[in-house]
Amino acid sequence: MWRALRLGSAEVLCPLLVVAATVFDLRTLEWHTYAGRDVEIYVVVARYWQDGFLPYRDLYDFKPPLTYAALRAAWAIWGPGAESLRRLLMLAAAAGALVAYAGLRRARLVLAAPVTAIGFVTLVVADPWRVVSQNTELVAVPFGIAAFGCAAAYQHGAHWLWAMCSGACVGLAVLAKQPTALWLIPVALQVCLQPVDGLRQRAWMLAAARRTLLVVAGCAVPIGVVVLYFAWHGAVSELVDVTVTDGVRYAALHRDALPRVLTRPTAGLLRQVTTHTAMWPFVGAVLAVPLVTLLCPTGRALAAWMWLLVSYAVVVVGPRSEWHYLICAFPALALTLGTVIELALGAGAGPPARRLVGGTVVAVLLVGGAWTAHSSQLPPLRSHSPIADLAEKIRAVSRPGDTLFVKDEPYLLYAETTMRPLSRIFYPDAPTTGALEAWVGVLQRRPTFIFVSHGTEGRLPSAQQGFEGDLARLLTRDYDRWLVDAIGVVYKRK
Repeated sequence: MWRALRLGSAEVLCPLLVVAATVFDLRTLEWHTYAGRDVEIYVVVARYWQDGFLPYRDLYDFKPPLTYAALRAAWAIWGPGAESLRRLLMLAAAAGALVAYAGLRRARLVLAAPVTAIGFVTLVVADPWRVVSQNTELVAVPFGIAAFGCAAAYQHGAHWLWAMCSGACVGLAVLAKQPTALWLIPVALQVCLQPVDGLRQRAWMLAAARRTLLVVAGCAVPIGVVVLYFAWHGAVSELVDVTVTDGVRYAALHRDALPRVLTRPTAGLLRQVTTHTAMWPFVGAVLAVPLVTLLCPTGRALAAWMWLLVSYAVVVVGPRSEWHYLICAFPALALTLGTVIELALGAGAGPPARRLVGGTVVAVLLVGGAWTAHSSQLPPLRSHSPIADLAEKIRAVSRPGDTLFVKDEPYLLYAETTMRPLSRIFYPDAPTTGALEAWVGVLQRRPTFIFVSHGTEGRLPSAQQGFEGDLARLLTRDYDRWLVDAIGVVYKRK
């Protein structure tokens, strides 16, 4: 009885720490406003999806729909605002860590379970790498760590539903970030590493094919649900053209020369490590993988290698300046830390309860510095967003039926003023054809308000040709310079 009680207490220690750390962090206010043009675009699409304007068909953005759905869910629970999104993402990270913990415990990886779970929550919530941003990667990575945990459970003899759940988690990640489809490779490898009775090659190949099919079937379930939703609204072709075709086009447009692609993440990693020492446990685990593999050449070590290589491939898909793609490496870093600790110390003797407590203590010692730094570097409170202030001034003089054209960022004005974009493509560098034609069509409709940045206004007097030339002539002929703000200038139709 005492043994069962000790084991039960040890089992809940790590989950309690994960939940407590996440809930404590949710008591603070960290995301005062939406920061960055990408998340502004997501907010506009999600805001008007609530009003029946379907993503891809009615409003253009090439990201998969799960981020828009996450925004809508956060607003429904906590109300509009960036902090609502942060709360949902932090809770999703904790849930993903708990699923990974359950899967690793099912696989009898007593040390890896608490280290991986606590390490992942540290990377997302405490952010020792200082790369967390309000972007699609944070929606995807909780499903990545959960997929690893489910695959690890199946790898060690669990029910076939664990294999399907691992595939479903990858499918959900793909619905947030297209490059995470590469996570299918290490997940399929993990489930294929489950021991097979007998050593016949044919039996092993059939078992591997059957297990891979389970993962692919699980991945197809959430993607199939989304396809059915858009088919119900007659927009499957737009969904595929935008998220697949234009997504590939975007990656191709921002692809660096091959040598820079290969060296960029490494250089960025070294630079981040030298400035953020709390990352050293994770980086040290990556550096220790070759040695641990030589000493313990097991399937777990092979899975760690595959996750690291695939995560590297996901990271290098991103443009050179967008370091938030490094968030996609969080699952691989956390599981590598757990795997190295398990392979290095897991063979020691001792009851499971003692080893579980020991793994939790090791995890806290490794990442405690990151939490200390996080609690001392919270951003200062701000009373209001300047974008919201400008939108309030526009709403104060607007009438029903008035329209808005935002020439330059912030596109968040569309959501704050409740005036939806007049064209399906509402930002100029969309990786598709017809963006310029759509904007010319907006000028022909003579919107009530036109917002331009101070930089654009400075160029307009000398603009003679192209879109800015047409805009300059229209503003001179039909508009008054109505409001000058710190963000930009608003013109109002005469």
